[in-house]
Amino acid sequence: MCTRFVSKTDQDTEREWSLVKPPFEFNNIDARLTTQIPIVYQGEEGRVCEAMRWGLIPFWFNDDKWKAATWNARCETMAEKASYRGPWRKGNRCLFPIQRFYEWQEIEGQKQKQRWFIRIVDEPMAIAGLWDSNNKHGLSATMITMPANELMQRIHNSGANKHRMPLLVQPGNFEAWLTEENDVADHLIQPYPAARMEAWPVPPKVTPDDLVKP
Repeated sequence: MCTRFVSKTDQDTEREWSLVKPPFEFNNIDARLTTQIPIVYQGEEGRVCEAMRWGLIPFWFNDDKWKAATWNARCETMAEKASYRGPWRKGNRCLFPIQRFYEWQEIEGQKQKQRWFIRIVDEPMAIAGLWDSNNKHGLSATMITMPANELMQRIHNSGANKHRMPLLVQPGNFEAWLTEENDVADHLIQPYPAARMEAWPVPPKVTPDDLVKP
């Protein structure tokens, strides 16, 4: 599922998200698993952006090395899974503020999969997630995934988790996702309209120029 994305710059994040304090500096067009990435969540004084490990380590884990693949949480099972049910019940919901994410498409007759950039048209883009705090490992987060819409079904068409997509939150629902009770947040788990998304193919190794649609 979604394991790579393009993050916003710290200036973009501060301006668009009305943060109570500036985000940490992060200018990387290729965010990767288990690295520190910008995560927006509701703190005690308001909306903040903190560096969190991509790959949730639950609060109850006490060993030195976490080996589980917890960078994506399925919306259908996150309320029951041991790693995610605690953050969900506590309302530890967050957002990944991004510019683009990308997926690989299997094409018949080709050995190498085609890489696609995906974005939302003319709106701020954010992927829903859960976060947790661990005494040994600090803050960490996971992206929530769901069944794919029509666009993503065509692109994300292979692998053990094919026909999935990140849970994209509509801008008007950012505040509700971060602050409301779970029963309200649960109603926000809906596929983003495919008509308001666009995608284009890019090379295996991306550059800043690839961020612009041809």
